[in-house]
Amino acid sequence: MIKERNYGIDFLRIVSMMMISTIHVMNIGGALNGISDNSAHFCIGWILNAAFCCCVNCYALISGYVGIDSKHKNSSIINLWFLVAFYSVGITLIYKLINPQVVGLRPIASSFIPVTSHFYWYFTGYVALFVLIPIINKGINSLKEKELRRVCVLLTVVFSVLSTVTPLIAKGKNAFSLDEGYSPWWLMILYIIGAYLKKYGSKIFVHHSKTKWFMVFLASTLLTFGSKVVLSGLNRMIGRTGEGTLLYQYTSPTVLLAGIALLMIFADMKLKSPIKKVIAFLAPMTFSVYLIHVHPCIYSFEIRNAFTKLTELPVFVYPFAIIGCGAAIYICCTLIDIPRFYLFKLLHIRQFSEFLDRKITAFADWILKKFFPSLHEYEEEKSENK
Repeated sequence: MIKERNYGIDFLRIVSMMMISTIHVMNIGGALNGISDNSAHFCIGWILNAAFCCCVNCYALISGYVGIDSKHKNSSIINLWFLVAFYSVGITLIYKLINPQVVGLRPIASSFIPVTSHFYWYFTGYVALFVLIPIINKGINSLKEKELRRVCVLLTVVFSVLSTVTPLIAKGKNAFSLDEGYSPWWLMILYIIGAYLKKYGSKIFVHHSKTKWFMVFLASTLLTFGSKVVLSGLNRMIGRTGEGTLLYQYTSPTVLLAGIALLMIFADMKLKSPIKKVIAFLAPMTFSVYLIHVHPCIYSFEIRNAFTKLTELPVFVYPFAIIGCGAAIYICCTLIDIPRFYLFKLLHIRQFSEFLDRKITAFADWILKKFFPSLHEYEEEKSENK
């Protein structure tokens, strides 16, 4: 039986990536720089930031939601590596040709090993997650609903709630630090929660309509923004430096809850055929949008402080300008990726990845048989018994 593709989840990939590009417009792009705490620009800008802050969590939750029922193929990470290397190496070499002074030999060397050089933090974290997915899936499928729910609750309490609260008590120290969510361990936690929602979400939350989930998303966003207002005010009162962005972290419980709410809204979304075709075309290119605009050269030389002038716009134009710039980044990167998408098809990169996977597996089996014969015999005997 062939499972029908969940276009709602693919739609969330697209929306999440557009949110990511918009967050970068606000943060690294400078669209929030220099605005007064008492201004309308401050309220609008930081509410938008709070609403879009769950974007990366959505991506990782989707990995668990989809991955728990998918066959684990090593060829998929090889195929993804080709995509990452294409942009990490390609963009670096283009900048080397355009402006040799700003790109040295070290960035060029790093671009060829994007995983270990931490060229893209999310890809590095995802590779670590990918290696452990078979173990994680095995554990998840062996647990009963109540047991898995307890695991998810404990993970949330320890690594989201306590991780957010303890710095306030322990003078900035965090016993459960996950680097504010820029960590493979946080991606693993989100994967487990996403898998739980796929297995049991529709049964447990059967009475939760999209309207209710949207209210959860809205409440989480307002709580995140409210923390910014309160903490910024307290910092001013006591003469302490700090932006008051405690809940504006991927590990924040409000940001986590907002991501879960969006996942549940989109997972059950019914879409018409013409929209499905657009989503099916755009979804495979969403990760490329990230790879292009977050490339260190583009991130540092093109996006950094490129949107500071947005703060000078009238308040009723300001939010639309921010979202418009984020959408423009998404559209431009997608247009750049379309030729790459068809080039990879022409070169049969996916098939080549599957070929490499078979060869690597065969080589690993040969190593096992050659140097660990007793272990190899045990594996063969176990396979025969099955």
